[in-house]
Order: sequence, then C-alpha cells, then structure tokens
Amino acid sequence: MKHIILSIISILFCLSVNAQGTWTQLSDIPGAGRHHACSFVIDDTAYVATGSGTSDFFKYDIHSDTWSQLPDFPGGNRNFAIGFSINGKGYISCGYDGSNSYMDMWEFDPATQNWTQKSSGPAVGRVHPAFSVVGDNVYIGQGQQDISWADINDWYEYNMTTDTWTVKTPGMSARHHGAGATVGNKIYVGTGHHLDTMFDDWYSYDSNTDTWQTLTNFPGNGRSAGNSVARQGKIYFFAGEDEINFARFDDFREYDPVTDSWNSLPSFPAGGRWAPFMFVHNDTIYVGAGEDEQVTVRNDLWRFDFSTADINEFTTQSIQVFPNPATEKIYIPNISNANITIYDCMGRIVLKTKINGSSLNITSLESGTYHVQIEDSTYRIRFLKK
Repeated sequence: MKHIILSIISILFCLSVNAQGTWTQLSDIPGAGRHHACSFVIDDTAYVATGSGTSDFFKYDIHSDTWSQLPDFPGGNRNFAIGFSINGKGYISCGYDGSNSYMDMWEFDPATQNWTQKSSGPAVGRVHPAFSVVGDNVYIGQGQQDISWADINDWYEYNMTTDTWTVKTPGMSARHHGAGATVGNKIYVGTGHHLDTMFDDWYSYDSNTDTWQTLTNFPGNGRSAGNSVARQGKIYFFAGEDEINFARFDDFREYDPVTDSWNSLPSFPAGGRWAPFMFVHNDTIYVGAGEDEQVTVRNDLWRFDFSTADINEFTTQSIQVFPNPATEKIYIPNISNANITIYDCMGRIVLKTKINGSSLNITSLESGTYHVQIEDSTYRIRFLKK
C-alpha cells in the first residue's frame, strides 16, 4: 500500500513541476545602470551593491517596492564581485577595482549598518568566480587573475563562524563566469567561459564529502555571466552571454536535482541580459540590471511570480495533504510511522522527524513554502505554512 501511495505522490509532483508563471516589472534601481552588481537578501530587504566599477550600495524593501541609497561599500569601487547572505548578515568578496583584483571578505550587519573586513582568501585575487553557500560556509573558486587574465582552477571554503579559509578539491576545468546555487548540502554549478570555449556543463559538489559529480548538461547555449538561485529544492538559471559570438540570452530554466533534468520557463520579456543580478525571497525570484542586447546598461528590476498551481493542495481519493495552507499541523492519511524530512524554499533541511498517526507538527516552522519528503522516496509533497 505504501508503494502505491508514493507512486501517487510521484504523479502529483510531476504534474506540479511544470507550473509556469509571469514576469512583472518593478521600480528601477536609483541612478545609473550597472552590470555585475552584487545582491543579497536579509529578512524582507534585498541589498544591491557595486557593479560597473562603482561602490554604490542600495537597499530594496520587497513589500513596498521602494529603493533607498545607503553609504557606499567601503571596499571601494569594483566590478565582477560576488554577494551573498548568511545568518542575517550580508557579504561581498572578490572583484576588480580597475587595477587590482581581490579575494577579500566584507561583512555587512543590517542592525548597525556597518561593514567589517574579515580574513582575505589565501589564493590570488580574482574576478567573476563561481560560488555558493552551504550552511555557515561559502565556497568560492575559479575566475580570472587581474594581470594575465588567466582562468583559475581551484575551490575554497570560507567558514563565517571561525573566519578561516580551507582548500577544497576543484572539480571543473579552469574557467570564469560560472554560476551555481545550493540545495541541501550540494552545490549545483556549471557553465562559464575559457578561451574559445563557452561551457554548457553542469556538476554537483557535495560539501560533506568534498566530491564532484558530472550531471546533465545545461540545455541552452554555452554561456558566461548568467546567474542562478535555489527555490523549493530546485535551481533556477537566468540569462548570460555567448562571449565568442556575442549573443545574449533571455531564457529562464529550472533544474531538478532529484531527476537531474531541466525545464524551460517563460522567457524574460525585456530581452537578453549579460551579467544581471538575481535573488530569491520566499517563493519569488527577482532579476535586474545587467547589459541588454543593445549594449545598454540597465537599472530595471523584475519579479517572476510562479503560478498558484505551484502550491496547490495535492488531493486524490487515496491521499490528501491537508490543511494547505496550514498553521500547526499537516495530515497525510495512510502514511504513519514514516521518517520525514522537511526542506525550506532554498532546499535546506529544516526538520527531520517521524510522522506519528498521519499528523506532522509544523509549529516550529516560520511562514513560507516547504517540501515534505517521505522516507526513501525521491518525491516531495509541497505545502504552505501560514
């Protein structure tokens, strides 16, 4: 009976993953356009910094769709840097100021609005590296040196708690401008540029074992300067450029780590983009700025809203997940005494437990969208916690 139920879950999941969505234009970023800007999200505020050789720093109120300018980033004017957030603080690393490239690490505290410089990486400074966050650590590697502009092939772990760097095993060939994002303890990363090669390859890096695995290639053109984020256990890849044939792309793709497969979503309505920023807040993906097909540097911001079918309640005569949305408990009839794993919308494990009498207590979870995975099944049931 259990296998039949899991098969039904499989069918329902497969019907839901093709849910589409719509693009909506939001308020422009103040001031001039920019490419290669950094972005990170803390609570309900997004931050965008640097890009196009500036030290500008802005915050964006996601609920009110309003921007305000903050004091400049103290690391100076730079381009090709990276940004991310961990445990309620924002970080900027790497980049190029027009003369020198860096592997420095700057920490922003939104409570004090202050920046603190942390320990720099032990390797050569670099521009457009690949990176992604797993837990309290960020993994950074590859990119280009500033003097020879030679591509680098390395991989480092930076631990925010201890402020230390550790050499890790590289798993891709030398390149710059790759893109990646994290689901669980794995980073999914690929694409990029090296000499006359535009890569369309795709890999996973297991941070627990320091090992790499080759996966199904990215289905679009090989490219560099695209961007990617994780949402609900999947990776979303946006835009980029074929720097050899000078083609800029407007495609938007979804990668499912469970099935190692790609799905196309509605294309970006404002045309191809090179080096945009991209961030995710709850279930919604935002993209902005970059350079368009007419080589115009943009300052716009867009939101991709997934179809409401993406979080619809799963119901058949044999299985129900209810209530959905829920506040304190969800019920999964015909499933009992099974091991349960719950993932948040970034693909991180937030709870491991055993379901008791078909009910699951979710009071410890914050509001948002989650996935429940049952025992050894590769499929996940989606629900909304209010």
